[in-house]
Amino acid sequence: MDRPEKRRGHRDLPSTSSRCGRVRRGADAEAPFVFEVRDLWPQSLDAVGAAPPSSIFYRSLERLARFLYQRADRIVVDGEWKRSTLAAAGVQPEKIVVIRNGVRKIFVLSPGQRARYLLANNCGSN
Repeated sequence: MDRPEKRRGHRDLPSTSSRCGRVRRGADAEAPFVFEVRDLWPQSLDAVGAAPPSSIFYRSLERLARFLYQRADRIVVDGEWKRSTLAAAGVQPEKIVVIRNGVRKIFVLSPGQRARYLLANNCGSN
C-alpha cells in the first residue's frame, strides 16, 4: 500500500477523537499532518453553555486540541479571528493558514442585483 501524500484531520469532535490514535502512533509519519479547524473546541461548548471551562470534559478536550495543534504541520482555519485566537492561545502562527469559505456571488448581491443576475444567467426558469 502506498504512503499518503498528507494526513488530514478536522476539528469536528467525534471524527477528531477517532483519528487521534493514528496521529499519536505516527501512522503515515512521512506524510504531513494538515489539521482543519472548523470550530474552536472546547470554547464552543462554553459559548453555548454546554460545558464550563472548569469541567473535566472541557479540560480533556482542551488537552486533545493542544496535542493536535502541536502535532500538526499546518493548521487550516476559515477566518482571521480563528487564526488570532489560536495564536493567542500559543499555537505557532507560522503553522496557521487562513482559507476562507467560498460563497457564490448570487448570495452577496442586493435584491435588485440578484434579480438582474438571475435574468442575465437564465437562472430560476423552469
